[in-house]
Amino acid sequence: MKKILLPLSFVLNCLTLGYIFINVLPKNQPTTQETTNTPRKKVIILSPALHPSLNQIEQGTISSLKKYLPGVVITTMNANGKKTLMLAQVQEALSSKPDAIVTIGSYPTQLMREFTKKRNSKVLHVFTAVSTPEKFGVVYNPQDVTGVQEKSDYVFTSSTLNYLTPSLRSLLLVYNPGDGNNLELERQALEVALQVHGIRVTPLEVFQASEISHKIKSLIAQHDAVIILKDNTVVSGIDSLVKVCEQNNKMLITHNLDSAEKGAAISFGAHEKDFGLTAGKIVADGLLTKQPLPPIYHLNANHVKINTAAAKRQNLQLKPIEITLFKSMIIT
Repeated sequence: MKKILLPLSFVLNCLTLGYIFINVLPKNQPTTQETTNTPRKKVIILSPALHPSLNQIEQGTISSLKKYLPGVVITTMNANGKKTLMLAQVQEALSSKPDAIVTIGSYPTQLMREFTKKRNSKVLHVFTAVSTPEKFGVVYNPQDVTGVQEKSDYVFTSSTLNYLTPSLRSLLLVYNPGDGNNLELERQALEVALQVHGIRVTPLEVFQASEISHKIKSLIAQHDAVIILKDNTVVSGIDSLVKVCEQNNKMLITHNLDSAEKGAAISFGAHEKDFGLTAGKIVADGLLTKQPLPPIYHLNANHVKINTAAAKRQNLQLKPIEITLFKSMIIT
């Protein structure tokens, strides 16, 4: 058998070509939004006001969109608490024809639903942090509407309060019935849950944060503690509410976890950023796949924070066993 001898230059050329093919020439990459051939997705986020909780939801949405939707173009709109501005922003958002719109809270969600119906728009609409979307005719549609529902667990609130403060018998509920978050229904649900443990609730209506200090002073002495709902009006006046409670040695209970850092003794609720993180993931899945949208997601609101320093100032005495049981929820 003859041996075939290849010239050295031929062998070297083959090796060089192989190296270029493997290491230099561009490889096939999976298709993403960052390729020049695929337009980047456009998402608009609508928020009703500037507020720490709403800001956390917005930032969570942005973070999630950037993680799951590379190259996404995000536009944020904030109405600064002005309903007329919110109305204009909803219309502007729809007119810009984005791929998806995220609405934070009840009022933007309600307006978006009304205008998508009027314009027969099929834009992907994902709402978040809305307690009763069905009240506004916002119902799940596997093609273009879903979201993250906020559901306060007042049975959990009632049971926890009964455990921590078994002598609690009367609460002053400060709330704005016109807040837009169905607070009348929330008030009724809270009252029913507290009645199980013999706790009476006295509603005190306020319509602006500036009214809180004046209205509460004549009633706070007649109650064991003050409680508030997930109420944008009252939460925006949390500093004055904390001040009045501490002046009167009354415990402040809220349904907004961030209020614990502001001086509330006990705060219940969900982690606000989770509303945004979940909404952003739903948007990304909806835009990147052709699958039906997932049903409305119910976020777990069974979280509690206890501010021990505020608790002492507000006449809440925690036993060592209680501090141990709630250790992961304690802030000092």
